[in-house]
Amino acid sequence: PQQTAPEHGHIGQLKLAGAVVLQGQAEPALAQPLLLKTASYNYYSAPSWLVAGNRSFLRLVPDASSLRSWHLSEPAATRQLSIATTARQTTTVLALPAGTNQIEAASFLHLGRNQLGTVQATVDGGFYSYQTHYSAVPQDRSPPKEFDLALPRGEASLLRGMAQQLQLTGHPAQAVLPRLKKYFAANYRYSTARSGTQPGKTALEDFLLRDHRGHCEHFATASVMLLRAAGVPARYTVGYLVQEPNRFGNGYLVRQRHAHAWAEAYVDGAWQNFDATPASWPTLEQSQASFWEPVQDIASWLWYQIRHWRFTQTQMLLAASLVL
Repeated sequence: PQQTAPEHGHIGQLKLAGAVVLQGQAEPALAQPLLLKTASYNYYSAPSWLVAGNRSFLRLVPDASSLRSWHLSEPAATRQLSIATTARQTTTVLALPAGTNQIEAASFLHLGRNQLGTVQATVDGGFYSYQTHYSAVPQDRSPPKEFDLALPRGEASLLRGMAQQLQLTGHPAQAVLPRLKKYFAANYRYSTARSGTQPGKTALEDFLLRDHRGHCEHFATASVMLLRAAGVPARYTVGYLVQEPNRFGNGYLVRQRHAHAWAEAYVDGAWQNFDATPASWPTLEQSQASFWEPVQDIASWLWYQIRHWRFTQTQMLLAASLVL
């Protein structure tokens, strides 16, 4: 939750596997792909994104009426998404939709949230599940900090010049976001293969000025920097895209290749998602899927059923012991 190292300078083919990392159930069914945030960052020190300022997690107090429920904001008209996954450690970050206002889980020991809205859970380890209640209306209205407008010293002049050239500077955020997205759509394309960076140029400079090709981490970093250069507070965010139906029943599968990066922008007093990566990226990733993926999915589904059954039995035994 404190640092991530994007593959900005990666040379050659960047390929993520098709292994399933999350399974989800949505109520109602998703009308469009859904972004799940795991963490946000506000300070760029190439090639890494960091959390600058206060890095602590404030403990969230569960509801008095139910120790299995935590409210992150005021209740609102909500949708529901149930998520099942595994953790290798006892401390893990949760994947949450934007606008999450409530989390329910039987296995969480406690939850904490940092200044950028990243939520961390303490679990027993292994399989766990939780339910989120979220709204289409942004819920995070925490004011931006100084780091949300900071530019890297080496590229600051370039970024400010591009922001002026694209007529982003001096306009409200509501006008800047669609103009920037249109610019990326018209002039850049998604690619997981790179031949290298031009000598004397940083990966960000090379992407913006010469290559015009990259994966989501390039688009997300460039978006954050150009938004900041235009005066719009922005952050770098990582997580997953939910969009693939589960071939073995209801719900959705989230694979390693669905890992994604995008920007969060402060608009109309709230933080909202801004994703400039071409919408074709999931299709391009799917086209490179392994021939054996359906067989691997069967094994993954069977393993999920076993672990879910064990988890359910453990929760039932725990509830019975509390009653006794």
